[in-house]
Amino acid sequence: MENVVNAPHNRGALPRDYAELQLVEELGETNEPDVPDEQPIGNESDKQEAPLVYTHVRVPEIRRGGTRILMGITALCGAAAGAVTALSGAAEPETLETVSETLTGTIGEIFLHRAAISAAFLGIELILGFFALGDWIVWLAPLCYAMGTALRVAALGSGILLPSAAAGVAAVTLAAATSATMSKTLMRLSKGGTVYLESSPRRSYALAFFGYAVTTALSAVYEGIALNWK
Repeated sequence: MENVVNAPHNRGALPRDYAELQLVEELGETNEPDVPDEQPIGNESDKQEAPLVYTHVRVPEIRRGGTRILMGITALCGAAAGAVTALSGAAEPETLETVSETLTGTIGEIFLHRAAISAAFLGIELILGFFALGDWIVWLAPLCYAMGTALRVAALGSGILLPSAAAGVAAVTLAAATSATMSKTLMRLSKGGTVYLESSPRRSYALAFFGYAVTTALSAVYEGIALNWK
């Protein structure tokens, strides 16, 4: 039995049946048959068969959902503030004039203007995600973006821009939530927490922001076409 326990092909495990035990005793340790290693049973087998994955902290789903809700509420407050400011006449005439200028121009001009503004907000959110304390201030992005978008819609006096406004605000709001989640991930990583995931958080982060950029670009195209539709 001592030979069986020390046999390399068994790695300390007992043989599967009596025939194998007899074979090991007859051949001894020096002339052991080339028997494939047995796979451990239960969780040990799962760990060995599992592919190598990237290790980092993942924020719990309930907390990530709470971050999205918080950013959504922030965006709604900004949109409400912008609409009330424009409709109540509290906005400065110069401000309304500047906003009205963004509603005129060719399709290309309107597209470039809206795409540049959206890119600036997304860029700020993207950078803040790489700071451990970025989630403390990233909520200002959806607040300001939603306020400005509401001012434009109210200044136009028509609901033709509501689809693009909703898409743009949603993209910037989700980007803020993604940025805050990344910041919290970095904070936990700095404290030594780990968990197994199937991909790099940086790659997922970049892909998410690419999707947000595409969404805002499409909304800018829609605005250019809608404002020049005869």
